[in-house]
Amino acid sequence: MANSKKSSDERVVSFMDIGTNSVRVLLVRINPNHSYATLTQQKEIVRLGEGEFIDQYLQPAAMDRAILVCRKFAELSRSYGAEEIVAITTSAARDAINQADFLRRLRREAGLDVRVISGKEEARLIYLGVSSGVHLGDKQAAFIDVGGGSTEVIAVTRRLTTISAR
Repeated sequence: MANSKKSSDERVVSFMDIGTNSVRVLLVRINPNHSYATLTQQKEIVRLGEGEFIDQYLQPAAMDRAILVCRKFAELSRSYGAEEIVAITTSAARDAINQADFLRRLRREAGLDVRVISGKEEARLIYLGVSSGVHLGDKQAAFIDVGGGSTEVIAVTRRLTTISAR
């Protein structure tokens, strides 16, 4: 088992991001004082959005690749003793007319309940991730995330002020 000894007050949580081009997993141990330690992080290119821009349809081969990687990452998460797997998907699934089929297959074949997030929620999460590692103080900033299927722009003063998703 990949998990090292943990106290009963610690939790292992897995975060999975199923994007247009890649699937990422981040496994963390959350400590009683709310600090955390990264156990592993991985990324695999799956090209879920391949060919989707033409007819807004996830191609069967692209779904197969994504589901295979998601199953592998779910098994990895469980081997670390993850109590929870938080899995989200973004633009490719959000815009796909066969989104429900993809989500059903993820549940059945990878054991994952995946939440499709909006562009605004995607931008909010990007802001939280970037701002957690950068102290802005009173500075203004703009964060731009150019993804495989969408672009998010976040403008910041002392607190989050504008979120735009395309």
